[in-house]
Amino acid sequence: MKLQSASCLLLAVSGTALGQTIELMDLELGTANGTAVAKSWTEGSVTLNVTTGNGTMEHIGVGQYAGLWFSQNITADGTYSFDFNGQGATYFEIGIDAISGTAGLPVESLTEWMVVGGTPIVDFVNVSGGLMVSGQPNVAALVFVQAVGADNGILRMGISSPTPFTSVSFRHMQNPDQQGSVIEYLRADIVPSPASAAVLGLGGLMATRRRR
Repeated sequence: MKLQSASCLLLAVSGTALGQTIELMDLELGTANGTAVAKSWTEGSVTLNVTTGNGTMEHIGVGQYAGLWFSQNITADGTYSFDFNGQGATYFEIGIDAISGTAGLPVESLTEWMVVGGTPIVDFVNVSGGLMVSGQPNVAALVFVQAVGADNGILRMGISSPTPFTSVSFRHMQNPDQQGSVIEYLRADIVPSPASAAVLGLGGLMATRRRR
């Protein structure tokens, strides 16, 4: 992974009575918050958490590789999890870059993808920069492996489910000399909890009655 020039920032939340979308771009993910094992972003009534029990996370605030830097040159084997603070999501999208295979074996790989709840499928996968993928559309069978000698592999993936899921996770393995990868995009379409949905419904009913 080589650090280069600048990128862009957006933290967008859109909402309907059915839920909200939280979208985090590279510079927002690259802004320091939390600890090396737990990060969190909140907007409105929705929160997206990123945690690790055996990995590490840092921020890169500028450059081509701005974003949430995970594993770095510290962790050879780490699991990273994304949850919605007790709420469910029907869509999750992630973008990862700087996936490397130039610093000896093992090259970087992302495996053991897990979604808790729902009936998830891989909505789309785009890879470039030498990154290889197998297993789609079965989320649990997904394996991403960087080609030996290739640098800056890029992954874009969406996961969807007709019913809500509560978390997504993956396992990252590497020779620490690869220096880890960077999450530069996250999006989740989050549905309200039953209590929140009831409040939204009551609010809509009250507004309709007032108009009458």
